Amino acid sequence: MRPTFFVLFFVLFLFSAVADSGLTYSAAVQRAKAEGKAVYLLITAPGCRWCRKFEHETLCDPAVQARLRELAVSVEAERGSGTYPARLAAPAVPMHFFLRPDGEILVKMPGYWNPEDFLSILGDVRRKMHRQGSGSEHRSNNEQEKK
Repeated sequence: MRPTFFVLFFVLFLFSAVADSGLTYSAAVQRAKAEGKAVYLLITAPGCRWCRKFEHETLCDPAVQARLRELAVSVEAERGSGTYPARLAAPAVPMHFFLRPDGEILVKMPGYWNPEDFLSILGDVRRKMHRQGSGSEHRSNNEQEKK
């Protein structure tokens, strides 16, 4: 039992380095709105070895942590938990979603990503955020273009 507790504690500690522990999806959205950031939703499953590999190797990388904190408010959810919108389906885990606070999906991708590749993905998310502005500005610009 002691080794199981240690492993569970270690995994929770690793992800808490990036995600705010106890932060719900709704709270992450509100904080992202207030801070002008994206929402990063990581959907995992308890027995998923690729999820643990991503948490141990990628989310623990200092460069990934810094870039992710700068870009997004992070939240983790267990697949099928009902703690995130049902429209954000996770047919595979880990599943990564980067969303605007208004719910628009910027990037959706499954699987394990090493730190170098994940940093590249974070660069893509940053460009999409800056190119399109914030969610409300993006909608306003689209509405003006339609007129």
